[in-house]
Amino acid sequence: MKNIRKMEDLGITLVALVVTIIVLLILAGVTINMALGNNGLIVKTKMTKEEIRGASVEEERDMWKLGQEAGDNKSMETLLEEIGPNGKNLLSQNEIDQIIGNEERGIKPTGKVTIGSRTIEFKEKYDYLRNYAKIGDWVEYVPDGEDEYIVRTDYSGYSAVNEYTLRKENFKWRVFNINENGKVILISDNSSNSTFHIYEENYNIPFAYNAYNNVVYLLNDVCNSLYSNINYGTARSINLEDITHFINQDVIDTIKNENKYGSSRYSIHDNERTYPIICLKEESFEIDEIRGDEYQQSQQDEIITGYAQTNSNVKLYSTELRIDCNNHFNNSSIKEVLDSDKNYWIATRGTKVTSNYFMYGCYYYFPYYKSIELANVLNRSNCSTVVPTHLKNNSYRPIVELNNDVKARKSGDTWILEGNEE
Repeated sequence: MKNIRKMEDLGITLVALVVTIIVLLILAGVTINMALGNNGLIVKTKMTKEEIRGASVEEERDMWKLGQEAGDNKSMETLLEEIGPNGKNLLSQNEIDQIIGNEERGIKPTGKVTIGSRTIEFKEKYDYLRNYAKIGDWVEYVPDGEDEYIVRTDYSGYSAVNEYTLRKENFKWRVFNINENGKVILISDNSSNSTFHIYEENYNIPFAYNAYNNVVYLLNDVCNSLYSNINYGTARSINLEDITHFINQDVIDTIKNENKYGSSRYSIHDNERTYPIICLKEESFEIDEIRGDEYQQSQQDEIITGYAQTNSNVKLYSTELRIDCNNHFNNSSIKEVLDSDKNYWIATRGTKVTSNYFMYGCYYYFPYYKSIELANVLNRSNCSTVVPTHLKNNSYRPIVELNNDVKARKSGDTWILEGNEE
């Protein structure tokens, strides 16, 4: 009996052990699942960390937006750098690339990132460009004008061909000025690669006179056709007034004195009584005591062709200015912005009077001397008999007057115009 009872006690003990082991295994499975399963503690801990990180990123974003409303001009790139891997480490580089894109990696910008349950958008505030832009700033401006412009050479004073084509070039753009009307004026980063011909080598009447007649109109029309944008602004050629805006009046007075600006004389030679027809509308020209008053020398709103002859006395006033870009400007940034690796025309006519000749010319930028000079565009027999090559055929330089209501945001060192993003 004693042995039987011992066996029964042993059997009960084995069953209890097996049950205990099974229960322990179940409990272990439940515990492991609670820790490692899809809804486990570790996953929930990770999710909580992501939610906390997302909330932190969202808070940084909101503080940045409040700063923008208060006038802080911190860019989005600066913010992302501050909270990225090299800053507070709230965002990875991959997440930053999702927001602003990475051209090298082929990632297009989305402007947002998802962290945990939060999708956080980053959008910079656009404001009027005129309130923040500075001379020399880069602006992402894209013209939507014509792709090419055909120059009729009977208008331009160049008879080597009947016409030639100028094609739109891929310029970058910088702030050149903010004028008294609050308009931001952009300038191309360089002058054109193509040449604008306005000189008649063969003295082929009336072509020779049309070089002077139409240089201002054609330069402006080329730039307007190729580089305007219907939504943002109107393009034209740079002119002399754009440049003298940055020269103090006392310096201008000195330049005029040195160049005998305003000096005049009556015609002596017979061919001085033959003149470009536009002269009748210019303030620098006088015939029979009647002086033109319709056009200043950077103005022209129509094509004008031909020449006129008279037996009367013709009086020409000298309007030549030579500007030294190294020394004459009151803003040091202008010299850099104006510079180019090529000569380029400036859409302003000019006249020069000496004891021996009348000269009809157009201003141009001469990079060798960093100067603005007057080039002879009408080779008269009583003028210089040799016109250097660099005075004949130069490139052109477009500027763009942006509309007053253009808004932009800063991205790195470049202003992005509102609506000008992919």
